[in-house]
Amino acid sequence: MTGPARTLSSYFQWSRHRWRFVRWTRVARAAMPPADAERLAMLLATRIVEHRLRGGPALFVGAWMRVVSGGPAYTAAEKGVLSAYLSGLDPGHDPEHLQAAIGEYLWHACMVDDAVEPALVKIEGPKFYTTAPGGDGLVVRRDGQLFFTLWEIKKHTGRHLTRVIRDGYDQLSSNATRYLAEYSAVGQNAPDPELARLYSTLVESWLNGSSEAHAGVTVATSDAPGQCFSTMGKHFSQLGGVDPWHGLLVAVDDLPTFSRRVAEILWTGL
Repeated sequence: MTGPARTLSSYFQWSRHRWRFVRWTRVARAAMPPADAERLAMLLATRIVEHRLRGGPALFVGAWMRVVSGGPAYTAAEKGVLSAYLSGLDPGHDPEHLQAAIGEYLWHACMVDDAVEPALVKIEGPKFYTTAPGGDGLVVRRDGQLFFTLWEIKKHTGRHLTRVIRDGYDQLSSNATRYLAEYSAVGQNAPDPELARLYSTLVESWLNGSSEAHAGVTVATSDAPGQCFSTMGKHFSQLGGVDPWHGLLVAVDDLPTFSRRVAEILWTGL
């Protein structure tokens, strides 16, 4: 199988929007031809393997690519290692949890590939298991100075997109300081002094509405409405600075089917 392009930009249409003081980004692609849908699923599966094995031996990424491309089967050792790293992403996993996991990786890919946002310095997430406690994602960017965005990531497959977005606001509002404290406990030991300082003040910056603190809510869905996140500014009123609220809508045609296909590719040979 030929590897796909390394960026989501060739598969999605990106559009930037603003509603009063809230800005939001729509990354959408509906009704893809089967060949494009397959290439996109392969792209995301490859990203997931690279992300999950980023601290492991590179040979296991190569082993996965070999098998997915139709080469020799896994050795027993390769199969054991990859099964452990990809646990929870097999096609037989709980569909709701699988779709949530794919939503987190779509968010991650958008954060990395976005050529318009300020330079990416560090990204935290996705979690190994979507049901694990802790924050969904933290992004540090540089626009003159470092700033961070704490993200809540949701998935939507039903009717009430507005309700899902509102749940994202509520969860982020209720849990932000706990999430940030957990990120801070590890990140303040970063070798870069400037990054370590930012991490050491995450909670304080959020509570005090520092210009360094931003809030983000993402929804992975099959819908692509023309207006979203219009009430976000009512939920994080303590935040100050420029553009402290950011919404992200990532829409693929039939998220449940797409999620399952990504899982099937991930689990090839396992």
